[in-house]
Amino acid sequence: MKATRFNSKKKQSDEYDFNPYTRQFTMVFSNISKLKIRFFRVIFRLATSMKKLFPRIALLGGLLLLNPLAEPAVRADSIVLDSNTPQAKSARGAFAAALPLIMGTTLHPVDSQELFPLVKRFISPKYGGAAKYKEGLKFSDAAEFLKWRLKNENIERTGLVYRVYRDTFGRNPTDADLKYWLPRVQNEGKWWFFTLVPVNVKWMNESDANEKKAAISRSYRAAFGREATAAELADKLKGDGHFRKLREAHRAFLWSDSPAANAELRETLHRLLKSQPKPGIVTPLSDAAFKFLKTLYSANGRKPTFQEINHFEVTKNWPAQGELIPVG
Repeated sequence: MKATRFNSKKKQSDEYDFNPYTRQFTMVFSNISKLKIRFFRVIFRLATSMKKLFPRIALLGGLLLLNPLAEPAVRADSIVLDSNTPQAKSARGAFAAALPLIMGTTLHPVDSQELFPLVKRFISPKYGGAAKYKEGLKFSDAAEFLKWRLKNENIERTGLVYRVYRDTFGRNPTDADLKYWLPRVQNEGKWWFFTLVPVNVKWMNESDANEKKAAISRSYRAAFGREATAAELADKLKGDGHFRKLREAHRAFLWSDSPAANAELRETLHRLLKSQPKPGIVTPLSDAAFKFLKTLYSANGRKPTFQEINHFEVTKNWPAQGELIPVG
Protein backbone atom coordinates (compact mmCIF):
# COMPACT_ATOMS: atom_id res chain seq x y z
CA MET A 1 0.00 0.00 0.00
CA LYS A 2 1.53 3.32 -1.07
CA ALA A 3 1.51 6.35 1.22
CA THR A 4 -0.28 9.59 0.36
CA ARG A 5 1.54 12.07 -1.87
CA PHE A 6 2.20 15.36 -0.04
CA ASN A 7 4.40 17.31 -2.44
CA SER A 8 3.89 16.72 -6.12
CA LYS A 9 7.13 18.60 -6.99
CA LYS A 10 9.33 15.92 -5.44
CA LYS A 11 10.40 12.83 -7.27
CA GLN A 12 7.99 9.92 -7.22
CA SER A 13 10.65 7.60 -5.78
CA ASP A 14 11.22 10.04 -2.92
CA GLU A 15 7.50 10.46 -2.22
CA TYR A 16 6.72 6.76 -1.96
CA ASP A 17 9.94 5.50 -0.41
CA PHE A 18 8.46 4.87 3.08
CA ASN A 19 9.26 1.81 5.12
CA PRO A 20 6.49 -0.19 6.95
CA TYR A 21 6.98 1.73 10.22
CA THR A 22 6.23 5.02 8.50
CA ARG A 23 3.19 3.61 6.73
CA GLN A 24 1.64 2.54 10.03
CA PHE A 25 2.05 5.95 11.61
CA THR A 26 0.82 7.70 8.48
CA MET A 27 -2.47 5.81 8.84
CA VAL A 28 -2.72 6.70 12.55
CA PHE A 29 -2.35 10.40 11.87
CA SER A 30 -4.24 10.50 8.58
CA ASN A 31 -6.68 13.11 9.91
CA ILE A 32 -4.02 15.69 10.75
CA SER A 33 -3.53 18.83 8.70
CA LYS A 34 -0.87 19.00 5.97
CA LEU A 35 1.29 21.37 7.99
CA LYS A 36 1.40 18.99 10.93
CA ILE A 37 2.04 16.04 8.62
CA ARG A 38 5.11 17.76 7.25
CA PHE A 39 6.40 18.00 10.81
CA PHE A 40 5.70 14.33 11.42
CA ARG A 41 7.45 13.34 8.20
CA VAL A 42 10.63 14.97 9.42
CA ILE A 43 10.39 12.95 12.63
CA PHE A 44 9.60 9.79 10.67
CA ARG A 45 12.62 10.16 8.45
CA LEU A 46 14.84 10.89 11.43
CA ALA A 47 13.55 7.79 13.22
CA THR A 48 13.82 5.51 10.22
CA SER A 49 17.37 6.71 9.49
CA MET A 50 18.55 5.45 12.88
CA LYS A 51 20.40 2.20 12.70
CA LYS A 52 19.47 0.93 16.16
CA LEU A 53 15.97 -0.25 16.91
CA PHE A 54 15.62 1.16 20.44
CA PRO A 55 16.13 4.88 19.59
CA ARG A 56 13.75 4.42 16.65
CA ILE A 57 11.02 2.98 18.86
CA ALA A 58 11.61 5.64 21.54
CA LEU A 59 11.30 8.48 19.04
CA LEU A 60 8.18 7.12 17.42
CA GLY A 61 6.67 6.37 20.83
CA GLY A 62 7.32 9.94 21.93
CA LEU A 63 5.53 11.11 18.83
CA LEU A 64 2.34 9.48 20.11
CA LEU A 65 2.46 11.77 23.15
CA LEU A 66 1.96 14.81 20.91
CA ASN A 67 -1.83 14.44 20.99
CA PRO A 68 -2.44 18.20 21.27
CA LEU A 69 -1.36 18.42 17.64
CA ALA A 70 -4.21 16.13 16.59
CA GLU A 71 -7.55 17.54 15.46
CA PRO A 72 -9.93 18.08 18.42
CA ALA A 73 -13.14 16.06 18.69
CA VAL A 74 -16.29 17.70 17.36
CA ARG A 75 -18.14 19.40 20.22
CA ALA A 76 -21.93 19.55 20.34
CA ASP A 77 -21.89 23.21 21.35
CA SER A 78 -19.85 24.05 18.25
CA ILE A 79 -22.66 22.95 15.92
CA VAL A 80 -25.06 25.61 14.68
CA LEU A 81 -28.52 24.20 13.98
CA ASP A 82 -29.66 25.70 10.71
CA SER A 83 -32.24 23.96 8.52
CA ASN A 84 -30.44 25.17 5.38
CA THR A 85 -27.12 23.45 6.09
CA PRO A 86 -26.18 20.19 4.32
CA GLN A 87 -25.99 18.51 7.74
CA ALA A 88 -29.57 19.45 8.62
CA LYS A 89 -30.82 18.31 5.23
CA SER A 90 -29.05 14.96 5.64
CA ALA A 91 -30.50 14.60 9.14
CA ARG A 92 -34.01 15.34 7.89
CA GLY A 93 -33.74 12.67 5.22
CA ALA A 94 -32.29 10.10 7.62
CA PHE A 95 -34.87 10.65 10.36
CA ALA A 96 -37.76 10.89 7.89
CA ALA A 97 -36.88 7.38 6.70
CA ALA A 98 -36.10 5.88 10.12
CA LEU A 99 -38.90 7.26 12.31
CA PRO A 100 -41.84 5.40 10.68
CA LEU A 101 -40.00 2.07 10.90
CA ILE A 102 -38.53 2.38 14.39
CA MET A 103 -40.96 4.64 16.25
CA GLY A 104 -44.12 4.58 14.14
CA THR A 105 -44.07 8.38 13.76
CA THR A 106 -43.47 10.77 10.87
CA LEU A 107 -41.34 13.88 10.49
CA HIS A 108 -42.76 17.14 9.20
CA PRO A 109 -41.25 17.71 5.73
CA VAL A 110 -40.39 21.38 6.38
CA ASP A 111 -40.93 22.42 10.01
CA SER A 112 -37.76 22.09 12.10
CA GLN A 113 -39.60 22.01 15.45
CA GLU A 114 -39.67 18.22 15.19
CA LEU A 115 -36.22 17.77 13.65
CA PHE A 116 -34.01 19.88 15.90
CA PRO A 117 -35.00 18.24 19.23
CA LEU A 118 -33.92 14.94 17.67
CA VAL A 119 -30.67 16.46 16.44
CA LYS A 120 -29.93 18.05 19.83
CA ARG A 121 -30.39 14.67 21.49
CA PHE A 122 -28.24 13.02 18.82
CA ILE A 123 -25.30 15.41 19.25
CA SER A 124 -25.57 15.59 23.04
CA PRO A 125 -22.60 14.27 25.06
CA LYS A 126 -24.81 11.49 26.40
CA TYR A 127 -25.18 9.97 22.93
CA GLY A 128 -22.09 11.50 21.36
CA GLY A 129 -23.19 11.82 17.75
CA ALA A 130 -21.75 15.27 17.01
CA ALA A 131 -19.03 13.99 14.68
CA LYS A 132 -21.49 11.84 12.69
CA TYR A 133 -23.88 14.78 12.40
CA LYS A 134 -21.13 16.98 11.05
CA GLU A 135 -20.24 14.33 8.46
CA GLY A 136 -23.88 13.96 7.40
CA LEU A 137 -26.35 11.48 8.85
CA LYS A 138 -27.34 8.32 7.03
CA PHE A 139 -30.43 6.16 7.58
CA SER A 140 -28.38 3.66 9.58
CA ASP A 141 -27.17 6.43 11.92
CA ALA A 142 -30.71 7.63 12.62
CA ALA A 143 -32.04 4.09 13.08
CA GLU A 144 -29.24 3.17 15.49
CA PHE A 145 -29.90 6.33 17.52
CA LEU A 146 -33.66 5.67 17.73
CA LYS A 147 -33.03 2.10 18.88
CA TRP A 148 -30.66 3.47 21.51
CA ARG A 149 -33.45 5.74 22.76
CA LEU A 150 -35.82 2.78 23.03
CA LYS A 151 -33.29 0.97 25.17
CA ASN A 152 -32.40 3.92 27.39
CA GLU A 153 -35.52 6.09 27.64
CA ASN A 154 -38.70 4.73 29.20
CA ILE A 155 -40.88 7.51 27.78
CA GLU A 156 -39.85 6.47 24.25
CA ARG A 157 -40.55 2.80 24.95
CA THR A 158 -43.96 3.63 26.40
CA GLY A 159 -44.85 5.88 23.46
CA LEU A 160 -43.88 3.13 21.05
CA VAL A 161 -46.12 0.53 22.70
CA TYR A 162 -49.03 3.01 22.72
CA ARG A 163 -48.62 3.66 18.98
CA VAL A 164 -48.37 -0.06 18.22
CA TYR A 165 -51.61 -0.81 20.09
CA ARG A 166 -53.49 2.10 18.54
CA ASP A 167 -52.32 0.98 15.10
CA THR A 168 -53.07 -2.72 15.62
CA PHE A 169 -56.15 -2.74 17.87
CA GLY A 170 -57.43 0.85 17.80
CA ARG A 171 -57.06 1.16 21.57
CA ASN A 172 -54.51 2.07 24.21
CA PRO A 173 -52.50 -0.70 25.86
CA THR A 174 -53.57 -1.96 29.27
CA ASP A 175 -51.22 -2.09 32.24
CA ALA A 176 -50.74 -5.79 31.51
CA ASP A 177 -49.82 -5.01 27.90
CA LEU A 178 -47.23 -2.47 29.04
CA LYS A 179 -45.83 -4.85 31.65
CA TYR A 180 -45.38 -7.50 28.97
CA TRP A 181 -43.81 -5.38 26.23
CA LEU A 182 -41.77 -2.64 27.92
CA PRO A 183 -38.99 -4.91 29.27
CA ARG A 184 -38.84 -6.79 25.97
CA VAL A 185 -38.43 -3.60 23.97
CA GLN A 186 -35.70 -2.48 26.34
CA ASN A 187 -33.69 -5.68 26.63
CA GLU A 188 -34.17 -7.84 23.55
CA GLY A 189 -33.00 -5.32 20.94
CA LYS A 190 -35.36 -6.52 18.21
CA TRP A 191 -38.67 -4.80 18.93
CA TRP A 192 -39.61 -1.57 17.24
CA PHE A 193 -42.69 -0.45 15.33
CA PHE A 194 -41.88 -2.37 12.16
CA THR A 195 -41.48 -5.65 14.05
CA LEU A 196 -44.06 -5.18 16.81
CA VAL A 197 -47.11 -4.50 14.63
CA PRO A 198 -46.92 -7.72 12.55
CA VAL A 199 -46.41 -9.84 15.67
CA ASN A 200 -49.47 -8.37 17.37
CA VAL A 201 -51.61 -8.57 14.22
CA LYS A 202 -50.65 -12.23 13.78
CA TRP A 203 -51.49 -13.00 17.42
CA MET A 204 -54.87 -11.27 17.12
CA ASN A 205 -55.83 -12.94 13.85
CA GLU A 206 -54.79 -16.42 14.98
CA SER A 207 -55.32 -16.51 18.73
CA ASP A 208 -57.86 -13.96 19.97
CA ALA A 209 -61.19 -13.74 18.12
CA ASN A 210 -62.61 -11.35 20.72
CA GLU A 211 -59.76 -8.88 20.25
CA LYS A 212 -60.16 -9.11 16.48
CA LYS A 213 -63.91 -8.53 16.70
CA ALA A 214 -63.31 -5.52 18.96
CA ALA A 215 -60.75 -4.03 16.54
CA ILE A 216 -63.19 -4.40 13.63
CA SER A 217 -65.93 -2.70 15.65
CA ARG A 218 -63.60 0.17 16.55
CA SER A 219 -62.72 0.68 12.88
CA TYR A 220 -66.40 1.25 12.04
CA ARG A 221 -66.87 3.64 14.95
CA ALA A 222 -63.75 5.57 13.93
CA ALA A 223 -64.64 5.80 10.24
CA PHE A 224 -68.44 6.13 10.25
CA GLY A 225 -69.41 6.90 13.85
CA ARG A 226 -71.54 3.76 14.07
CA GLU A 227 -71.34 0.08 14.94
CA ALA A 228 -70.72 -2.52 12.25
CA THR A 229 -73.79 -4.45 11.17
CA ALA A 230 -73.90 -8.21 11.78
CA ALA A 231 -73.23 -8.83 8.07
CA GLU A 232 -70.28 -6.40 7.99
CA LEU A 233 -68.78 -7.91 11.12
CA ALA A 234 -69.12 -11.46 9.81
CA ASP A 235 -67.48 -10.44 6.52
CA LYS A 236 -64.53 -8.65 8.16
CA LEU A 237 -63.91 -11.52 10.59
CA LYS A 238 -62.91 -13.60 7.58
CA GLY A 239 -60.00 -11.27 6.84
CA ASP A 240 -57.34 -9.25 8.61
CA GLY A 241 -58.40 -7.52 11.83
CA HIS A 242 -55.63 -4.91 11.68
CA PHE A 243 -57.38 -1.72 12.86
CA ARG A 244 -55.41 0.82 10.84
CA LYS A 245 -55.79 -1.11 7.57
CA LEU A 246 -59.53 -1.45 8.16
CA ARG A 247 -59.89 2.24 8.97
CA GLU A 248 -57.99 3.23 5.82
CA ALA A 249 -60.19 0.95 3.70
CA HIS A 250 -63.27 2.59 5.22
CA ARG A 251 -61.80 6.04 4.52
CA ALA A 252 -61.20 5.16 0.87
CA PHE A 253 -64.78 3.95 0.51
CA LEU A 254 -66.27 6.93 2.35
CA TRP A 255 -64.71 9.41 -0.10
CA SER A 256 -64.95 7.31 -3.29
CA ASP A 257 -67.90 9.42 -4.57
CA SER A 258 -70.01 6.41 -5.52
CA PRO A 259 -73.77 6.49 -4.78
CA ALA A 260 -73.29 4.05 -1.87
CA ALA A 261 -70.34 6.07 -0.53
CA ASN A 262 -72.28 9.36 -0.74
CA ALA A 263 -75.16 7.78 1.15
CA GLU A 264 -72.74 6.56 3.86
CA LEU A 265 -71.02 9.96 4.04
CA ARG A 266 -74.36 11.74 4.35
CA GLU A 267 -75.32 9.48 7.27
CA THR A 268 -71.87 9.94 8.82
CA LEU A 269 -72.23 13.74 8.71
CA HIS A 270 -75.75 13.45 10.07
CA ARG A 271 -74.42 11.53 13.09
CA LEU A 272 -71.67 14.09 13.51
CA LEU A 273 -74.11 17.00 13.61
CA LYS A 274 -76.05 15.33 16.41
CA SER A 275 -73.02 15.66 18.67
CA GLN A 276 -71.45 18.75 17.07
CA PRO A 277 -74.25 21.04 15.72
CA LYS A 278 -73.27 23.71 13.22
CA PRO A 279 -75.13 27.04 13.07
CA GLY A 280 -77.46 27.29 10.10
CA ILE A 281 -77.34 23.59 9.21
CA VAL A 282 -80.22 21.33 10.15
CA THR A 283 -80.80 17.60 9.80
CA PRO A 284 -81.69 15.69 7.79
CA LEU A 285 -79.18 17.32 5.46
CA SER A 286 -80.40 19.00 2.31
CA ASP A 287 -78.44 18.40 -0.89
CA ALA A 288 -76.97 21.90 -0.64
CA ALA A 289 -75.92 21.41 3.00
CA PHE A 290 -74.39 18.01 2.20
CA LYS A 291 -72.40 19.46 -0.70
CA PHE A 292 -71.22 22.35 1.49
CA LEU A 293 -70.00 20.07 4.29
CA LYS A 294 -68.38 17.64 1.88
CA THR A 295 -66.44 20.49 0.28
CA LEU A 296 -65.56 21.98 3.66
CA TYR A 297 -64.13 18.82 5.20
CA SER A 298 -62.33 17.60 2.08
CA ALA A 299 -60.43 20.87 1.53
CA ASN A 300 -56.69 20.59 0.85
CA GLY A 301 -57.04 17.00 -0.28
CA ARG A 302 -58.26 15.76 3.10
CA LYS A 303 -60.42 12.65 3.35
CA PRO A 304 -61.31 12.66 7.03
CA THR A 305 -63.12 9.97 8.99
CA PHE A 306 -65.97 10.60 11.43
CA GLN A 307 -63.50 10.54 14.31
CA GLU A 308 -61.15 13.03 12.67
CA ILE A 309 -63.95 15.47 11.78
CA ASN A 310 -65.24 15.23 15.33
CA HIS A 311 -61.72 15.93 16.63
CA PHE A 312 -61.53 19.00 14.41
CA GLU A 313 -64.90 20.34 15.54
CA VAL A 314 -63.94 19.94 19.19
CA THR A 315 -60.34 21.21 19.06
CA LYS A 316 -60.44 23.34 15.87
CA ASN A 317 -57.32 21.47 14.77
CA TRP A 318 -57.01 18.53 12.42
CA PRO A 319 -55.15 15.51 13.79
CA ALA A 320 -51.59 15.17 12.56
CA GLN A 321 -51.23 13.15 9.38
CA GLY A 322 -51.32 9.46 10.27
CA GLU A 323 -52.22 10.12 13.91
CA LEU A 324 -54.24 7.32 15.47
CA ILE A 325 -56.74 8.40 18.10
CA PRO A 326 -57.89 5.56 20.39
CA VAL A 327 -61.53 4.57 19.93
CA GLY A 328 -63.73 4.07 22.95
